Amino acid sequence: MMKSIPAFLTVTLAILLSLFAPLQAQTGETPLKPGDQVKITISGVPAADQTSMALPPYIVSNDGTIRLQHMKSEIRAAGLTPTALARNIESSYKVAKIYTNPAINVSRNETSTSVQMVSVTGNVRQGGSVLFRPGLRIIEAIAEKGGPDDFANMKKVRLVRGQKTQEMDLSNVSQTPERNLLLQPGDLIVVPNGGFFKK
Repeated sequence: MMKSIPAFLTVTLAILLSLFAPLQAQTGETPLKPGDQVKITISGVPAADQTSMALPPYIVSNDGTIRLQHMKSEIRAAGLTPTALARNIESSYKVAKIYTNPAINVSRNETSTSVQMVSVTGNVRQGGSVLFRPGLRIIEAIAEKGGPDDFANMKKVRLVRGQKTQEMDLSNVSQTPERNLLLQPGDLIVVPNGGFFKK
């Protein structure tokens, strides 16, 4: 004969479930995702920084990050609510000793739709996502992420589109402009490592 679960265990379980409830249920905010646009304002810093920080449309990249002024590395945004992202930005600025006591406010741009992105990875100087726009080509996307690094093999650049992968030689694209293909939203560009001896 099965015994009923003690009342104190039921209460304990309820408490644990409440502690691990999703952020949305706790704050009423929906976590951010790649493609979301957010507005970021800052106070408690020099007036010039307050103005400049409010200007860009901050877009969560395909890898779930955003890039902020004065920060050397990108900030994780995807999976965080706007409030949690604000606290994360404040902490990052303090740890980096850029601002002493910044007050950050983050709000989702509800009037915008998710933007379309192209991803660039591999041996490029920055890596990450590029905002898609009509007419964007492979070389331009790579250039927007700082261009190929010193070990990049531009002779074997891969373009991944859905389930298809195309390899191309972009080492002398000025002589072969037909290889500088037009991109589509969601494309992935992979610049491989050629090592010391590129073939």
